[in-house]
Amino acid sequence: MRALPVFALSLASLLLGGCDKVGELLGKGEIAKLAPTTPQPGGEVDPALAAQVQRHEDGVSFRRDLDFPGTVTGRLRVSRDHDGVRVVEKSELGSENTRWDHILETEVVYDKYPGRFTITLEKAGRRILPDQEENAAVPAGASDLEGESLGFVLTEDGWSVDGSASGEFRKVNWAQSMNTAIPRLLVETGAHPRAQWFSSSRRWKPGDRVVLTGSAIRMIQAADVSGRIELVFEGEEAVGGHPCGVFSVTGDLSVRSEVDFLGKERDAEISISEGRIWASLLHPVLMREEYQTVQTITAGSGGGLSTRLQGAIKVVKSRSWEPQKD
Repeated sequence: MRALPVFALSLASLLLGGCDKVGELLGKGEIAKLAPTTPQPGGEVDPALAAQVQRHEDGVSFRRDLDFPGTVTGRLRVSRDHDGVRVVEKSELGSENTRWDHILETEVVYDKYPGRFTITLEKAGRRILPDQEENAAVPAGASDLEGESLGFVLTEDGWSVDGSASGEFRKVNWAQSMNTAIPRLLVETGAHPRAQWFSSSRRWKPGDRVVLTGSAIRMIQAADVSGRIELVFEGEEAVGGHPCGVFSVTGDLSVRSEVDFLGKERDAEISISEGRIWASLLHPVLMREEYQTVQTITAGSGGGLSTRLQGAIKVVKSRSWEPQKD
C-alpha cells in the first residue's frame, strides 16, 4: 500500500515532531479517556451531531462531504459466542476433536493521529464459559499479549511497525504478523474510513434494500472478501449519541487471509442468517455489528498446527469512536 499524496507532503515534519508530541500527551494523560465499555444502541442523538444529519421529506441520506477526523480515540470489542462448534486441530502428532460452547472476547483500545496508529490489547482472546461472570478474575485462554501495545507509523512505503516491539521476542513476532494487516485494522477499528460506503445521493426510508457483491461487501467486511449480502434499511437509532442508520443483514461471504489483532491469519466461509449493522450517518464508520452466523474457519498450514472450526457463532462488534481536536 503506497502512502497517499496528501500524507507525503507533510510526512517529514510529522515524523520529526508529531510523534514526539503524541508521546508527550499520552505520557501526561492529556488525551481524552475512553469509557471502560462500548456504548449500547438507543437513547438520544447528541444535539450537535443531530444538526449535521441530512434528512429529507422522502428519507435520510448518508453524508460524504464531511472531513474524516485525523485524530480519533476509540475502542473495539469483539465477542464471538460459539454454540456447539466442532473444532479439529491437526499437527504432526495427530488430530484432536473438541467442541466449543463458550464466548471468545477481544477488546482493543487505540489512538489514531495523522501518520500514527497505536493499539493496546485490553482483552486478548478471553474465554468466557457458560454461566461464568464476564469479568472473571482469571481470564481463561487469554493470550500472553494481553495488556501489550503496538505502534505503527506511516512512511513513504505505507504503514509499518515502529520501534515499540524491539527487544521482546513475542512482541517482535506479533509485530511481524501484523505488518501486512495494518490498513484493514485501521478500518476495522474505525480509525480510518471504509473505502466502500453508501452513496450520498440516495435517500433511505424503512424497507429500502441494497445488495452488495464483490468489493462492495467491504462496506461491512474490510478483508479480502466475496459473496452476496443484502441490506434492508430499518430506520435510525443512536449509538452513544452518534446518529446511525440501522440495516438488517443476510447473505453469504467468503473471507480470505484475514489477520486478527493477535496476528493470526484465517480463511472463513460465513452464512449470515440474521444480522444488524449501525452505520454512521456522518462518516464511513460502523458503530456496531451483530450477526447470527454459521461459519467454517480454517487457520494454520505448512506442516504446523492447523485448526478448522465449523458451526454456529454469534458475532458482536461494538465500537467507541471519539474524534479529538487536531
